[in-house]
Amino acid sequence: MASGRARETVPEKLARLHDSLRPNARGAGPAPLRTQGGGEFERERSRRDDLQKPTSGTVQYGGKDIFKLTRTEYDGYRRNVQPVFQDPYAIFNPFYRVDRLLWKAVKKFSLASGRATGLALIEESLRAVKLEPEHVLGRYPHQLSGGQRQRIM
Repeated sequence: MASGRARETVPEKLARLHDSLRPNARGAGPAPLRTQGGGEFERERSRRDDLQKPTSGTVQYGGKDIFKLTRTEYDGYRRNVQPVFQDPYAIFNPFYRVDRLLWKAVKKFSLASGRATGLALIEESLRAVKLEPEHVLGRYPHQLSGGQRQRIM
């Protein structure tokens, strides 16, 4: 091996990987791992890991505590309430065009029945935030201004 390390066993690799993970959203040590296709590992996240639970009181939507919603109710909540990221780079993967993020939203929430309908919806949404689709679609995040990235999120 190039690194000079003796060949590690799977448990040793897991232990090293586990030690390198940052604490999960609840601050309770590393998040659980699950096996992915080719032996890779990924942090397993619950659907609410991106939300910080209040230390007192509740966060309610439609009269219900969002941390006690069923999966169906939570999906409806996510359709209607979207996060606003302060760092416009945080949401974008620099290796993918902006289109990919917009199409993911259309597909995830089943907003269109076909490709033409989906594209029309994406273009309408871009125009609603004063962006011209022909200047945005097909571009990478670094090719857009900070204001354009903020409005796309």
